[in-house]
Amino acid sequence: MKKLHLGNVNFEWELKTHSLLPFKEAFLVHPNFLQLQFLPLLYARDDDEILVTHLPENPMAQLRLTTETDFFNHQLKTWGWSETAQKWANENALTYTPPSFTTVRDIASKVFSFTHSPKLPEAHLFHTLEEVEKWLKTGFYPKVLKTCYGLAGRGRFLLSQPDDFIRMRGGVIKNFEEGYPLIGEPWVERLLDFSTQWMISKEHGPFYLGATVMENTASGQYERTLAGDEETLFGPYHFFLLQHLEMIKVPLDRIAKEGYFGPLGIDAMVYRHPTTMNELLHPIVEFNVRKTMGWLALHLHKKKQAPFLSLSYVSDPGPGLLPHELFLANGEKISFRKQLKADILNQYGRI
Repeated sequence: MKKLHLGNVNFEWELKTHSLLPFKEAFLVHPNFLQLQFLPLLYARDDDEILVTHLPENPMAQLRLTTETDFFNHQLKTWGWSETAQKWANENALTYTPPSFTTVRDIASKVFSFTHSPKLPEAHLFHTLEEVEKWLKTGFYPKVLKTCYGLAGRGRFLLSQPDDFIRMRGGVIKNFEEGYPLIGEPWVERLLDFSTQWMISKEHGPFYLGATVMENTASGQYERTLAGDEETLFGPYHFFLLQHLEMIKVPLDRIAKEGYFGPLGIDAMVYRHPTTMNELLHPIVEFNVRKTMGWLALHLHKKKQAPFLSLSYVSDPGPGLLPHELFLANGEKISFRKQLKADILNQYGRI
């Protein structure tokens, strides 16, 4: 059975909005969705095919358009489990067997990770505006309010002082009106961001793939992922990785028993306590029920057999790992500002 890969990085957006948009239109919501649908070019086998909505300037033979219909004996493999993809697969007679989407949606929500991990100091789950406003009057700043679904540092309200809430109040009210809670946490000094990657089997449960270190901007947006020998990569924080692996055993078993199977990334961090100044582990920042940049970095690291590998975004239009121009059927061109770039680092000191 031939594999047909789909890089649907609009996965979280679809979960949050319960999107009813047609398959192709759902990728037009954001330029990142259009460009990053080509991620499978980095991990698909040469004899696999890749499903896309638009073609780059120089299309590869592996690429198949969503408007095609000849997919006999194909198995659809997605970046994240998708109801839209399932509908398209059913219409075109492809094999696609996701877990319950109720389970996927529940585990993908930050509420699930919040309730299955030790809490940061003064962290709370809010269901009303009044609860948020009361919390804002106590404790220390900065603070952050997190929505249930977000990607790469988005879906957050960062408050440096109480007055910052004035400009965010409308967004918070809208979030509650949509039926979603919010998570309030202190904005702590992050000493290390990392993730562990897993594959959960229906028959055998969780299988550990490896760990990666993440680098983010000061505001928490993703910048790059580092893969390599874990002890060297984590350095003096390696014992926190071991502690994390021990502490997530129960939540992992719970996720498998809930009926989820497929790729899973678990984000974690080492932070400095805002009052005691101790270095502590926050073992579960969130669960990512999909493939992730950490998963991709581990795949490329193994494929290249390099000591260390760095996966990052670059803003220039130079050579990268993804197309930066797409052509529509009517001849229009879509250009992108960012590229995904992988560097093989032969000496750890260069990281």
